[in-house]
Amino acid sequence: MTLSQRSKIFIVLIMLVSQTACSTLPSTRGNWQQDLQEAEKFLGQGRYFLAEKKYMAAIKNADAEFGPDNLTTASILSDMLPFFRVTGKYTEGIEKTRRSLSIRERMLGPDHLDVAKTLNNLSLLYIDQRKYREAEPPAIRALMIRERVLGSRNIEVAMSLNNLGSIYQDQGRYYEAEQVLQRSLSIHEESLGPEDTKTAVVVGNLGWVYLFQKKYDEAEKEMLRSLAIREKVLGPQGYDVAFSLAGLAMVYFDQKRNKEGEPLYLRAAEIFEKTLGPSHPTMNDIFNNAAVIHEANKRYDKAELNYRKLLALRETLLGPDHPEILLPLESLSRILKQTGRETEAKTLDDRATLIRKKTKGM
Repeated sequence: MTLSQRSKIFIVLIMLVSQTACSTLPSTRGNWQQDLQEAEKFLGQGRYFLAEKKYMAAIKNADAEFGPDNLTTASILSDMLPFFRVTGKYTEGIEKTRRSLSIRERMLGPDHLDVAKTLNNLSLLYIDQRKYREAEPPAIRALMIRERVLGSRNIEVAMSLNNLGSIYQDQGRYYEAEQVLQRSLSIHEESLGPEDTKTAVVVGNLGWVYLFQKKYDEAEKEMLRSLAIREKVLGPQGYDVAFSLAGLAMVYFDQKRNKEGEPLYLRAAEIFEKTLGPSHPTMNDIFNNAAVIHEANKRYDKAELNYRKLLALRETLLGPDHPEILLPLESLSRILKQTGRETEAKTLDDRATLIRKKTKGM
């Protein structure tokens, strides 16, 4: 079974900071603060449209109260990171994070910890899009600031090292990735303990580095450790548990141990969909891979369901005539033919033909 190469899921640590010790917020209370609290409440409830409206209101009110390009606005923009990541609004996220960075550099100086936090946020937004060349410079700069200000064994340094490890890993720089991740893990275990969920993140990332070097025993060991920590702390349906499940599944898939990998991946897919929703860009590869697994095992009803979800997602993200619509159309047509629904399959085949003609005519 061939799974999408992009199905690799490499989680990175986030500084979730609505009230962080290093943020520079004026003590004055205003409408912006109520807006921000409501935005974070809606975000936690998964009500993203309302969360975005409140974030925008908070920015508008902060600008009105403190003037344009103030530190309060910079903090609000920085604290929107979880919203941009969970909704997949990366272009807007990068734009607003750069605005936050510009304000903080000008008001606080280039070596302030809030500048490092914003650089880290910027790097994470690029990592989420697999734009690793763009992610590396802000990640390195954030690391340098934190080491200079906090010392080499601080947990924020460890988080920067973890993010840098993910960048090196995806560029095939495995030796460098392993080195920075081992250093990050040492600090995490020392600062937070061996069973903290943040420690589990680094453990899992080390597993990916070993996997891509085909060091399967080491990869399986780290993935199992990461999964055990997360299940113990978060429960079997925890969002981060899905990352460990997917990682362990990939270790087995790469060794052709599909019977061991498939149930793990499908369990991860269910958690991802439940947490992110069917319209999140991350679900693109997950729906496809789940459909491939079901089709290979002749579970055509479940394969059809996942291909239909994939088709709907790509139509939403790309439009009805985009060339990447062809894969779910053709896959769905194949399932319909397998189950004796030739007429429905022909409708999809005709649509695929029209898309190809339009694509050639561009």
